[in-house]
Amino acid sequence: MTMKRLAQMLRIGYESPLTGETILSYDELILLLDYVFQQKYAIILGGDVLDANDRHTYLNWYYQPQESITRVENITQSCQAAKRYIQQMAETRSRH
Repeated sequence: MTMKRLAQMLRIGYESPLTGETILSYDELILLLDYVFQQKYAIILGGDVLDANDRHTYLNWYYQPQESITRVENITQSCQAAKRYIQQMAETRSRH
């Protein structure tokens, strides 16, 4: 299942008219990550950060799955990496 389909299922986010990508707010992304983590659904490989006008900021994160650990451990670590990154982004923005 794609991120777009998962967001639709959770009834969060919207499709950017500029890029066609699924756009999630901070709170919506946390909700999606919590769902993925709780359901052991998928490994989150990464994501892009867009500005308020749905334009790419060229900021992003990426998780490299490790072959030496289980799929469930990779799911956990990928969700944790995504949360850390977006929480750091939110903290940085709140300071400015």
